[in-house]
Amino acid sequence: DVWKMTPKARVEFYRHAIGIIFQGSYLQPQLTLRENIALPGVFAGTAPAERKAQVERLAGLLGITENLDFLPKEVSGGQAERACIARALLLSPKVILADEPTNNLDDRNAQIVLKILDVVRQKLGVTVVIASHGAEVLGLATQLITVAQGKVESTKSLCEYRSCNAEAVRLSGNNGATPEAKLSGGLLSERVAA
Repeated sequence: DVWKMTPKARVEFYRHAIGIIFQGSYLQPQLTLRENIALPGVFAGTAPAERKAQVERLAGLLGITENLDFLPKEVSGGQAERACIARALLLSPKVILADEPTNNLDDRNAQIVLKILDVVRQKLGVTVVIASHGAEVLGLATQLITVAQGKVESTKSLCEYRSCNAEAVRLSGNNGATPEAKLSGGLLSERVAA
């Protein structure tokens, strides 16, 4: 129970157990992608060498190594969103909370980001919770929770949802269009020019 924790223990829990992907690829505009990705490690007191190694590893997995020294305004929306995913993964959280991660992306980059989050879920064992108004997220969901006016209205497993609304799932990107992402050795090695 998080509320029974001391404030310090709660901060440590949130810092290390939960990664957050904010809506609209919220990156600090004055920092490079490298510095943005490393920021949670700075606040957590992670050793600089460890931060650097983790940033490089995540950037390589997400296909943004060549963009690490650019400012957010100098990269595409898809590259910025992948930097946000890397930042969320930096401290190896157990849960990622993603608020509309595809909201500002074109269809191609939206599918790439969703595929990356699915790989994170499947291969790294991280629980990914996505808040979205978009049907494209349903193609990767294992559970659908509908919230209306701040209250949970319904909870359905993926199978239940697909059986009652196959058209929404078809429209969600399960019509043969796949992102150009490949799994290799259990890791994402994506080389997509955004």
